[in-house]
Amino acid sequence: MLATWRSLEPHTRRWVFWQFVVIAAAVNAVLSALIAWLLTLQQSSVEFAGVPLVDHTTVLVDSLSTLFVLPFLTTLIVTTIVRHEAQHGELVAPAGSIAIDHSGSLPRRALKMGAGCFAVLALPVVVVLLAAGAPDMTVGEFVLYKAIFGALYGLPVTPAVALTCLAASARPS
Repeated sequence: MLATWRSLEPHTRRWVFWQFVVIAAAVNAVLSALIAWLLTLQQSSVEFAGVPLVDHTTVLVDSLSTLFVLPFLTTLIVTTIVRHEAQHGELVAPAGSIAIDHSGSLPRRALKMGAGCFAVLALPVVVVLLAAGAPDMTVGEFVLYKAIFGALYGLPVTPAVALTCLAASARPS
């Protein structure tokens, strides 16, 4: 990934940084907070754990679902943006390639990205939350937690999707 970053032209590197690091972090924070707030409208507090789809929104289940949903949606959105910009000559794809499979449909790749991120991060997230003694939260605390979680989680995911998409666009189809 670092080799792909270094091989970008300065204009493309700046564009990726501003679009998929700075702006994406803000968008992920706002959307994560909004979704958390909407999911907890009928709650006075948010329990740490509960039975999914039976109890109300919980910190654990919502955190785990974010591990899949954020990279899934990011892949759909970022791939579409990068393809559009690359096709219109706004971005110059890096030389070389990256070992990511870009065959198959966009929804299929989004599913793979979401499932892969979930598979790698679910256990560590559970362990960290349990080790931190994650308590029940007020709705306000939960919304703030989700804003921070969404922004931080998106920081590596969003640019990685953009860079792999750019690298794939450099290869012949």
